[in-house]
Amino acid sequence: QLTAALGAGTWLIVEFGGEHCIPCKAMQPVLQELRDTLGDRVVVRNFWIQENPDVARAHKIMVMPTQIVFDPKGTEVLRHQGVYPLAEFRAALAGKGLS
Repeated sequence: QLTAALGAGTWLIVEFGGEHCIPCKAMQPVLQELRDTLGDRVVVRNFWIQENPDVARAHKIMVMPTQIVFDPKGTEVLRHQGVYPLAEFRAALAGKGLS
């Protein structure tokens, strides 16, 4: 659950999308690369909007995919809509202190 992961003392990257969403599928290698390179400093999760409509509504998700980054205290520090190229995503994360 997202609520359990928020404020758990680690960075959290959540992508809100859909199983059949082409841009969401395009993001999967980017998210996997972040998992691989950031290791245990971050938790990377997918939330399918169709399966978690309440969570998506609570976070005001309007576009698939939407990536939200939460700091270790559970505060949203970054939000992006659409496909997020790896280099741009990494630069934004580094700007927030996660590199």
